[in-house]
Amino acid sequence: SIHTGSRLTPFRSSLGRVFCAFLDDEVPGLRRELKRDPSFAKDLERVRRERVAITSDVEPGIRAIAAPVFQGERVMATVAVVGTVASIPDTRGSRMVKELLQTAAGLSREFGTVTGKQVEPAGRAS
Repeated sequence: SIHTGSRLTPFRSSLGRVFCAFLDDEVPGLRRELKRDPSFAKDLERVRRERVAITSDVEPGIRAIAAPVFQGERVMATVAVVGTVASIPDTRGSRMVKELLQTAAGLSREFGTVTGKQVEPAGRAS
């Protein structure tokens, strides 16, 4: 079980996956993880495209959804909702996901992000 102060790898948690998706060149061990698990790259592409990560495999019965908060064009934080699998939907179109995305977008605006601009991961900006 997970206890207060427990550390998770950035590859398993929804918050960590958001950082991996947008700060890929800055996450220690990410290249090694992508070589070990090539399907993880597809997961990160989906997080970039949909701006949400959903995980249910960190702890049995627990689900988390997370979304990036941008400052300008850089992810500076994530916001997340964590609960039981019964209380947190696993569908990206759910009301909870939509509200989380709205919250993240509102925080991003507060930090100077232009709404609607596509943000590339740190290592892929042109």
